[in-house]
Amino acid sequence: MQSHSRLRSGDCSDYLADTKGTYTLRYYTHEAQERKVNTHPMCTELPAYDVSADDVMDIYLAERNLDSELARKNGWFPTSCAGDGYDRIVIPAVTHKAGHVYWQARDVSGKAFIRYQSPKGPRHEALIKVIPYDKPYQNGAVIVEGPMDALAAAGEGYTGFALMGMKPSKATLMHLALLLEDDSPIDSLVLLDRGELSNAIAVSTFLCSQGYPAKVAELPEKDLAQCLPEVRRRFLSQRFRSLFK
Repeated sequence: MQSHSRLRSGDCSDYLADTKGTYTLRYYTHEAQERKVNTHPMCTELPAYDVSADDVMDIYLAERNLDSELARKNGWFPTSCAGDGYDRIVIPAVTHKAGHVYWQARDVSGKAFIRYQSPKGPRHEALIKVIPYDKPYQNGAVIVEGPMDALAAAGEGYTGFALMGMKPSKATLMHLALLLEDDSPIDSLVLLDRGELSNAIAVSTFLCSQGYPAKVAELPEKDLAQCLPEVRRRFLSQRFRSLFK
């Protein structure tokens, strides 16, 4: 698998894997996204890119002190074609099965009954990885439940992983371990939403059993993305220093 230093934002090619046979997500240019015509989450492609919703995505992320340009570099894009017609942000997932495409689409309209839309098909081992790209790189991985928290961590220079729920399957955990190996050496940090302690400990215990240093730290707010940037930055820095002395 290619490391993030060699991945280029906007490249349309599929990044194939190393000898492990792992596939990472597709990166689409805006033009490639616009050529997509599928409009229903049962499709095995990403939803159609909606150029008219660019400002909606920028405003939504800016209001939460999240970096929309970093989101785009990780393949995030706006759509109104994720199954219900509402404005959403499509967040592609990483998968190692050839031909398998998985994603989440976050409602930004405030009107949708379902906050995250996903394809109506098997998830397999898919998870979301957010690469810090041009941010000052920190030797750490922040593992959280949702993609907005993963984007918040990447904005501070950490590689963010969103498990899309804190009860991941064994296949998802094994996939996470492979991705951590690709980025090694790295310190791992498991974060959690309040009330998810036992699940976070289970993730941490698994990673430790695979040889990856992993610790659990309770968030100062309900979500990392809800923290003010200075609180977020200080929290992550202090936790890594104290947990990985």
